[in-house]
Amino acid sequence: MERKAYALYCTDEERLSESSSGALYRVLAEYVVSLQGVVFACEWNEGQLKFVKIDRAEDIKKTLGAIYLPAKIGNVYKSVLEELKTGNTVLFSGLPCQCKGLRSFLRKEYDNLIVLSLVCHGVPSPAAYRAYLHDKGIDEVLSMRNKKFGWLNYSWVVKQDGIEKFIPNGDNSFMRGFIKDYYLRPSCYTCNDKYSSGDIVVGDYWGIDKIDASMFNEKGTSIAIINSYIGLNVFEKIADSFIYKEVFDESYKRFNAGFKTAHKDWRRNIFFKKMSSSSDFDALIKYLDYHWSVPLINFIGKIKKRVHFTGESYNYKKKESFPDFYKNKSNCTGCMACYSLCPKGAIRILTDGEGFDYPAIDKDKCIGCKMCIKACPRLKQ
Repeated sequence: MERKAYALYCTDEERLSESSSGALYRVLAEYVVSLQGVVFACEWNEGQLKFVKIDRAEDIKKTLGAIYLPAKIGNVYKSVLEELKTGNTVLFSGLPCQCKGLRSFLRKEYDNLIVLSLVCHGVPSPAAYRAYLHDKGIDEVLSMRNKKFGWLNYSWVVKQDGIEKFIPNGDNSFMRGFIKDYYLRPSCYTCNDKYSSGDIVVGDYWGIDKIDASMFNEKGTSIAIINSYIGLNVFEKIADSFIYKEVFDESYKRFNAGFKTAHKDWRRNIFFKKMSSSSDFDALIKYLDYHWSVPLINFIGKIKKRVHFTGESYNYKKKESFPDFYKNKSNCTGCMACYSLCPKGAIRILTDGEGFDYPAIDKDKCIGCKMCIKACPRLKQ
């Protein structure tokens, strides 16, 4: 079908206020649960982001709000398959690489599956996140997208010394480094397909106040991109819950960097080399922003690219034994389709020095069936 796009926001103030932007995920999840279906989405709990199964409307709130960290995949793909086989309607909400991982694992289309792909700027390093918390003395992060001061001025809510505090996005050096692509997962810098994996793709419609003020809501406006008849049919079922307007151009890309491939330069290597010795996260980010050597390093990097030089990402654990079905870390998104599909449980998960998870083959268990290779979305490209 021809792709469609809509600017939208929920007419229910409470649902809108508690969601990251326009509340499409929440309304869609409530609809699926009302059909006696199930939802698989990420829950932020005690500093861990992991996929959970939801079959009660009151539990949907646990999965609201954007969290800028990689989620633990676990056995969620297998759980999705079990529910699909029972005939239940299933909603899976995840990043583009996770949605592709699910589809690779399933190996066939299911009419009772709705895939909601989230517009993704990239996945930041858990090690950088921990360094930021340590530097700021933050005990716990309660929310990364609180809209008390509006959608455009969202804040983190944290606990410091037992007291809840707000950290405005503009004062958050972790978020600034994330937005500037200083410490994303290596594969994020080569991600060039952010549309095809979801029946519906949803994200913030940043800049809507400049593009079409009639669709701006101070509590959030989403862009919803419909890729399939499954997505279109379910959107029509819930459309009455929104103020919406069809978008006939790609103006939603202008102010949302999540629609572009992240830019990698040599500041990523500098960040990880200096992170372990730096006690001031703010100063490190400012150093990367303004230090005189950065433009020079970028210039040298461009020259090396012209002579086909390929640099590797800085790796704290160079002696780790990673699988040989991808040549470097930029080829692995961490979707864990290979891990989920292995018939012998011969793939384990290793965490590198940047905090990212990678699959590793246990050669004592491996039978050479190559299901892991067949499952990999990147290799299929």
